Amino acid sequence: MHNPISSSDRKLFIAHAQEVASFYGFSALEEKVKEERAKHKKNPVLPKLPKASTTGDRPEFYDTERYRVLKSFIDVGIINSPTPLFVHHDTDTAKKEAPTYFGLDIMCTTKSVAEAIIIQTSATILSEAGHKDIYVEINSLGDQESKLLFIKECSAYYRKHMQDLPAECKDALRRNMLDVMHCTKHKECILIQEEAPKPLNFLSDESRDHFQEVLEYLENIDIPYRINTTLMGTHECHTKTVFEIYAGFISDSEEENAKNVLLAQGGRYDELPRKIGFRRNLPAIGISFPLDTQCPKCAAGEIRKRPEPRIFLIQIGFSAKLLSLKVINMLRKENIEMKQSLSRDRLGNQLLQAESMKIPYTIIIGQREALEKTVIVRNMDTRSQESVSVADLSKYLHTVAKC
Repeated sequence: MHNPISSSDRKLFIAHAQEVASFYGFSALEEKVKEERAKHKKNPVLPKLPKASTTGDRPEFYDTERYRVLKSFIDVGIINSPTPLFVHHDTDTAKKEAPTYFGLDIMCTTKSVAEAIIIQTSATILSEAGHKDIYVEINSLGDQESKLLFIKECSAYYRKHMQDLPAECKDALRRNMLDVMHCTKHKECILIQEEAPKPLNFLSDESRDHFQEVLEYLENIDIPYRINTTLMGTHECHTKTVFEIYAGFISDSEEENAKNVLLAQGGRYDELPRKIGFRRNLPAIGISFPLDTQCPKCAAGEIRKRPEPRIFLIQIGFSAKLLSLKVINMLRKENIEMKQSLSRDRLGNQLLQAESMKIPYTIIIGQREALEKTVIVRNMDTRSQESVSVADLSKYLHTVAKC
């Protein structure tokens, strides 16, 4: 259990998280909903939200937050383009022990870069707030077809070991087998989990390729990760990628890993919309942070302010996205403010977005630039452009673009 932090530190951390999220392309859910609601006179009425699973150590807030985000999002019909969102929710103030949470979500994209953006943004929020040795535990449940095959095998396995389970988990198994699979409260359950079927063995080709791309992104941006095949998310909520972010060191010993501090939990919830009454699935991914001991630097007031953006980054293709993540991180460290839309692919759409924001310079990365480790810097007023190596980019932007 974390010790609560003060209200002022919590507000400072929220402000810090919003600034980082904005840098990586996230906008506040409340602002987006207000903007879209003005365009719609009528909103669909959705059924009452189902309750979240509470078995194991996964906090109840994670599932309920995803339901709230989806309801707000679908209510106003924002379902046509990739949308990164920053979400801030207070839990029931009547329950004094309940902490406050915030989350990041990216809606309307199936692309693996969404996982990379969410994890990179989260890691930056946490590391700049003072947390050390950030790493990710990650797993894939696969798409619906993969998940059904996995559940079938697991169901047979756990029923064979029914008599070895504690009474509480026997009851849980009858209700929902996956709840037992991430139970960490009982030694018997943990021992049974070790020999249980693993979801990675049942992935479809598409799910396997997606997960491999996610791992490639993490390697490219130097975020340490550990594949944890017992990480299951929740049956009602998750498909494909699930992950948790920790502060600590990755060890071969599960006992040592258990000492590390869990800071955030996330995953894909592409198929959740149907379960809350929407007519079709909607690709989405989110992460949630409990605000209790999140901000070592808050008390010292060390959260920095950012200048106005003068750069918009445009990328075309998977290799370009890989290099773009490195460029974004490099520019942040150089205190060069920028905007981007990594979840989009088309050059024209990204150029239109840059023009609408009246940003004076664009950085363009295509397949050739990714191969040569260069970028094209374009002056949006004169349309002149120049090829610059990534190694020289920060110096060039400080000198030419006055960043």
